[in-house]
Amino acid sequence: MTSDQLSPAQKAASTWVPGFFDRLGWGFGMAVVTGRDESGSVGAYGWDGGLGTIWRNDPREQLVTILLTQCAWTSPVPPPVCLDFWREARAGA
Repeated sequence: MTSDQLSPAQKAASTWVPGFFDRLGWGFGMAVVTGRDESGSVGAYGWDGGLGTIWRNDPREQLVTILLTQCAWTSPVPPPVCLDFWREARAGA
């Protein structure tokens, strides 16, 4: 279950962060990238922990990223440290 399991109707009915499901879906307990974004290619999956722990597996790029911080997110949008980390990790792959 590393593919998006939500239907378009479920995504449309969601009151979650506006635009969240434009590029992400939901697999078995983890986010699945459905449109290329900062965190990975389509098909990448992982978990964004709001308390500062994130991981992604990107089979297409053969890349696993893990970031452990002690900074809780203050919004549903990933903080700059996460975006910088993903960008640098993909640039070095």
